[in-house]
Amino acid sequence: MTNKHEGVPLESVISSPSLLHSSALYGWNGFVLEQYLMPEGEYLETVLDRHALWLWNTPCYVESFVARGRYISCSKPAGTITITPLGIFPAHNTFTSSMRVVCSFRPEYIEKILLEAEHQSEPRIRLRIQDSKMQRIILLLMEEVESGAPSGRLYAESLAHALAVRFVLSGASSRKKEDLYSSGSALPKHALRRVLEFIDEDVSAELSLESLADASGYSRGHFLRMFHRATGITPHQYVIKKRLDRAIALFKRRELSLAYIAAECGFSSQAHLTRTFYEHTGVTPGEYRRAL
Repeated sequence: MTNKHEGVPLESVISSPSLLHSSALYGWNGFVLEQYLMPEGEYLETVLDRHALWLWNTPCYVESFVARGRYISCSKPAGTITITPLGIFPAHNTFTSSMRVVCSFRPEYIEKILLEAEHQSEPRIRLRIQDSKMQRIILLLMEEVESGAPSGRLYAESLAHALAVRFVLSGASSRKKEDLYSSGSALPKHALRRVLEFIDEDVSAELSLESLADASGYSRGHFLRMFHRATGITPHQYVIKKRLDRAIALFKRRELSLAYIAAECGFSSQAHLTRTFYEHTGVTPGEYRRAL
């Protein structure tokens, strides 16, 4: 399933001064999320070295080249998604500037997803689709990038995996999608115990989706689905629960500052601890401490 094209970097299709945000600094595995301000103008045909999903934050009018000198006119309302698989990126003209979020995946990342999904055909280019779940995942990832990635690699990589599955199955039948999302069993008890012990060993550690999947003995996709069936929550939600439990235990030690407790429990900052604690309990850490 490997594409033989010698592709050019996605960045070469986009003018670099228009880059507004990027996840490149955070070391997320196999994918990058970036936001661009794209100027109006002509974009030549090229060959991309990555698969990509483009979310149009602002409306735009585009003419895309198809063949034999023919162009297809296409208006793209805000929220529209364009799919451009690895390979040919068609020539197109844009008649207005636009804001776009691009999530690009390395070829080997998508190949693993294809194998996990037991799906034989790779995604094809699709100029305009409406997919509220794809849109929501991309926006959640964008929020994470804009806020400095406080939730950690596990959160971002889990979202990206869900997005990549939808990308791979974008042209599949509804039955195929339903079979993938609903099939499978819960993580076996011995595998679940290994994963929970791995997490509990150090709740402050920076965990990745791959490290937890390795501990379970399953692929990333199978691990995510089986963990949720076994526990009723996602791996990231379990990690947050354990970190909050640890923070609550440390709140009793009055000599410890909230900034120290946040770092000790794996939160990126005191503000991150405060926001997460409030979301789960309805009170701030300071209010909780005063009530002890």
